[in-house]
Amino acid sequence: MGTATVYEIVKQNNGSIEVCSEPNQGSAFKIYWPSTDKDVSSEIKKDTVKKDDLIGHENILLVEDDDCVRNYAKKALAKFNRVTAPALSR
Repeated sequence: MGTATVYEIVKQNNGSIEVCSEPNQGSAFKIYWPSTDKDVSSEIKKDTVKKDDLIGHENILLVEDDDCVRNYAKKALAKFNRVTAPALSR
């Protein structure tokens, strides 16, 4: 996921992100979610979808500007019969 996507998901769920970055050291992202005392275990069980219900019904949009990475991903997906259209090149 891209940083913008993660930011929107966290923001929509009332969370926050802390970013620490040092030159030549890399970056660290900490995500904080609001705490709750609510028991959500019954909600999780109710909303859980069986993996077998999803197999064969997925759509995957493969977007990659590096030809090597895109072709590798396309081949990996093809092993699982998940490629129905050619990956587009630039």
